[in-house]
Amino acid sequence: MTEQQRLVMDHLKNLGSLSAMEAKALYRVSSLSKVISLLRLSCPEIRAEWKRDNTGRRYRRYSL
Repeated sequence: MTEQQRLVMDHLKNLGSLSAMEAKALYRVSSLSKVISLLRLSCPEIRAEWKRDNTGRRYRRYSL
């Protein structure tokens, strides 16, 4: 498991959910979707949900 994968998995376990913008700001993860796809190989229970921000822009929020 890479350092980014470990950081993302720890965040999901301890804080609940994570978006790509949060991952970039907190952990310098430039492609959260790639990290999630690799994590799903060993942890398929990671869920993704579409959300909308205040401006109406859609984004995905990942959780366990």
